[in-house]
Amino acid sequence: MFYRRFVHRKARWIFDRFSDGDWEALVDSEAPELVFEYPGKHALGTTLNDRDLVGLWYQRFFRFFPDIKFDVKNVLMKGTPLKTTVVVEWEAHATMPDGQPYDNQGVHILIIEKAKATGIRVYLDTQKKAAKLQSLAGEIGTADRELGQLLVSSALPGVADQEVREPSGDQGHRREGEGQVEAHAVWASAARGSVQAGESEAPLADRTRHLQAV
Repeated sequence: MFYRRFVHRKARWIFDRFSDGDWEALVDSEAPELVFEYPGKHALGTTLNDRDLVGLWYQRFFRFFPDIKFDVKNVLMKGTPLKTTVVVEWEAHATMPDGQPYDNQGVHILIIEKAKATGIRVYLDTQKKAAKLQSLAGEIGTADRELGQLLVSSALPGVADQEVREPSGDQGHRREGEGQVEAHAVWASAARGSVQAGESEAPLADRTRHLQAV
C-alpha cells in the first residue's frame, strides 16, 4: 500500500514538473539509457534511447508549448519496486506561440525500475498535434530546426524510417523498415516484465494498443 501511494505521488509530481516547464527535473527522474517514444509524423514524433537526447527533446517541446498545463485524471500501476508499469491518463491545455489554444488528451505508459524511468511511451491525438505544429511553420526559427534535425538523426530506427515533417515545412523522406518492429518489441518485453508469471491477461503493450487510434 505504501509503495502504491508513493508511485501515485511520483506520477503526479512528474506531471507537475511538466506543467512547470522543469525539463531538468524530468531528465533527473529517468535512467541514463531508456526507451522514449512519442508517436506521430510531426516535429516532435521520435523514438530515443539516450537521456541527454530526451533532455533536448523536452527543451524543444517547451518551445512549442511554453505554458502547457497537465491535469492528471487517473494513475494505474502494476509491479514491484524492482519494476513497475505505470499508466497515467491526462488532459493538457496550452497556448501556442502563435496565440492559438491547444487542448489534447492522452496516456503515458512509464516503466519504472529502481525509482528511475527506463521506458516512456505516449499515446495521444497525433493528428491534432501535427496540425498545430504545422501551423507554426517558420515561426520557431533556425535554431529549433537544427535541434529537430539532431533529434531525427539520433532516433532509433523505428523513427528514422518514418516520414517526418518539420514545422518549417521541410520534409525528410525515409524508407519503410524493420526498425519500428524493434522498438515495439522492446516495449512489449518491458511491459511483460511487469506482469506476474502465470497471469492470463495480455501484456500491457497489447492491451493498450487500441489507444493509438485515439
